[in-house]
Amino acid sequence: MDDLASLDFLWKKRYRDDCPASFLILTVIEYSAKVMEKLRKVEDPVCRGVCVASISELVARLIDLTSLCTSKKYPFSFKHLISDVSEYMRFIESYCSRNGILGRVLDLDFSEFLDEEELERLEKAFQSTDGFW
Repeated sequence: MDDLASLDFLWKKRYRDDCPASFLILTVIEYSAKVMEKLRKVEDPVCRGVCVASISELVARLIDLTSLCTSKKYPFSFKHLISDVSEYMRFIESYCSRNGILGRVLDLDFSEFLDEEELERLEKAFQSTDGFW
């Protein structure tokens, strides 16, 4: 999953406080990385295969979205790519939650990575992006 690490680096570099989309993409990347880490302990090859294939497709959509965001020619709409990312993410969250791999993104405790000020800022960002997933 080298592409996942590359995307993480790129979006952390491009992150802006006034852009909730960059935070959401970083959240998707972080969640996917956590799933991949948890999969090391999953023995069921079907479960592992479904997760890896789904995350691979999700990463491909994120790469498409990233390449459009970094190109000089922006398309009229990112809606189809955002929709694809959203669908893959919902599936992965649901599948991982049902199979005891990892809970849903909004149920995870990220407090060990954040201070109080950052939590307040993120709460405002989530409120402005309600309905993304």
